[in-house]
Amino acid sequence: MSGNTSKRLCGVLFVLFIGGIGQGESEILTNRQGAKSLTAPGNEVSFPFVILGDRTTGKTEGLGILRQAVDEINLLRPDFVITIGDMVQGYNARQSWEQQAQEYLDIMKHLTVPWYPTAGNHDIAWRGEGRPEDEHESDFERVFGPVWYAIKHKNCWFIVLFGDEGDPQTGERTFHKASAQKVSPRQTAWLKEMLEKAKGADQVFLFIHHPRWKGGNYGDDWQRIHKMLVEAGNVSAVFAGHDHVMRYYGNQDGIEYYTIGATGGWIPEEVIQLGQKPHYFQVTVRGKKHSVVSVPVGHLSDPKDMQAHCLLEETQWRIDSPDKRRLEFPVEAKDLGSPMYILVAVVGHGFSHTGDGGIWGSIEDPTGKTLTKKFFKSEKMDWMYCMVADSVLYRIVLEDQDTEFTGPNPGNSGTIQVYAKPMTP
Repeated sequence: MSGNTSKRLCGVLFVLFIGGIGQGESEILTNRQGAKSLTAPGNEVSFPFVILGDRTTGKTEGLGILRQAVDEINLLRPDFVITIGDMVQGYNARQSWEQQAQEYLDIMKHLTVPWYPTAGNHDIAWRGEGRPEDEHESDFERVFGPVWYAIKHKNCWFIVLFGDEGDPQTGERTFHKASAQKVSPRQTAWLKEMLEKAKGADQVFLFIHHPRWKGGNYGDDWQRIHKMLVEAGNVSAVFAGHDHVMRYYGNQDGIEYYTIGATGGWIPEEVIQLGQKPHYFQVTVRGKKHSVVSVPVGHLSDPKDMQAHCLLEETQWRIDSPDKRRLEFPVEAKDLGSPMYILVAVVGHGFSHTGDGGIWGSIEDPTGKTLTKKFFKSEKMDWMYCMVADSVLYRIVLEDQDTEFTGPNPGNSGTIQVYAKPMTP
């Protein structure tokens, strides 16, 4: 065999090897005999994406909720995020609008996955002097992106519509009048084209800020759009925001309709009473099926962040004479943030051997004031804790009042460990 032939064959083998990586069927492997068989997971393409709700409240604390949601979404690692609109308080002129848009962007830039905007009425409406004909529409497209567009991803399509085109006759942009809540011929033609392109997709998802299927001030134009979606045959769900209320509107002709509540936005009092909190949606797509879950902000955490910081490694302690019944262990938590907890783990080995009832543990501040006190009477690990401040020297005290120092097992002994844990918001 010539050298050139050898090189060609090696190249073919290399390509075949690479091509086979990750393409096998799912399997369950074990060498246990006679055990119940387990079903291997399916091989359909599966991925999550997240939908963020309205941010608008006029209150700055909503930005903190959005920031926390971003931190949590980074833990979930979805393929991407879609916002449902009303990202800025808006209803203002350009300078204020740009400042509010930047506040939003400064938070969203911390996302570790791509995100895509939906335009809402707060993002578009102009108030004040110098009103342009398109209000903030041009500002939105310059700062955030197009007001309507489609995303192709893993044999699924995601279509974002623009719900604030305004009244074609008067130019008025409002969600209070049906005349201003219609999909324009231009956007309709584009939507029809996208649905045609997406015919081979497993699923199509639609996003629009206003829940126009509700009718009323939205009129009946959505009936026309809904018919287009049904005829497409693979539209699975439509998501909207605006109401700041999470609601499932049911399956209509094979299409599920949802509104997502607020992610940092104002929440109606009656909705709070029903238990709704700031949240976001996680949608999991698996082949031609999907599931939607609401995730309340503040209910996810990183296990790495939950680890306590050790202030005192496991230390042996022993009380072996009547004049040494009190032991002190100084500890100081630094640079962990405030407030925080000190957690003390105590093990006593002599409780059941010497007949004593146990040992007192306490945490004292620098002045000697007792912050918390507990009687330890178990041979197994037991805990006491209290809230403390950063960079302050505290004393952990163990005091045995009844141990005897005669017999085969005199005195008392055990171990102690001390941790600090910053309080979670």
